[in-house]
Amino acid sequence: MEDYTWHTENSHSDNTETMIDYLNNHLPRHFAFLFQDRSYAEVFNEVTSERFGIHASGNGDFNNHKVRFEKL
Repeated sequence: MEDYTWHTENSHSDNTETMIDYLNNHLPRHFAFLFQDRSYAEVFNEVTSERFGIHASGNGDFNNHKVRFEKL
């Protein structure tokens, strides 16, 4: 999967906040949430039956964010 980037009006204090924002507001509906520990999460794609690890980070500053996917 391609990296996902987005911008927020309010800054995030850390990468955990970025992960929570992604899971609550940007994760596609066909993904099932499995696990989250700070800036790392695991999800399951219900369409393709694939499992992914997700790593959240900043993308240049506190208002730009990125998640990177790795197939598990």
